[in-house]
Amino acid sequence: MAVPLAGKPTVVNFWATWCEPCRTEMPLLQQMADFYSDRLVLQAVNVKERATTVLRHVKAAAWQVPVLLDPLGEGAAAWTVKIFPTTVGFDAQGRARWRVQGEYDWSGAEAGKLVEGLWR
Repeated sequence: MAVPLAGKPTVVNFWATWCEPCRTEMPLLQQMADFYSDRLVLQAVNVKERATTVLRHVKAAAWQVPVLLDPLGEGAAAWTVKIFPTTVGFDAQGRARWRVQGEYDWSGAEAGKLVEGLWR
């Protein structure tokens, strides 16, 4: 399960391989994470899928995002995730500061404001 890292803002994305919006937004999340790489951690949490399915998908898509598995959906349930993708931003103290439900343009100025707000 995803764990916000104390001392560093963390963005946790809940997704599934069957979710087209998840597959569309992941490259943008990767770009965002690369841009803020020295100040931010990105964790992609796959919900309720087999490890072989997830690993095959990640390899085929050539994602460099760290992927964690939530095979029983317990982590997603703890955060009441009902829409995929859902992304939660945590500040450096591990407090959830925002939540985005559904596909989001992580390359836009609004996304930059969300992410940079994790440092305030």
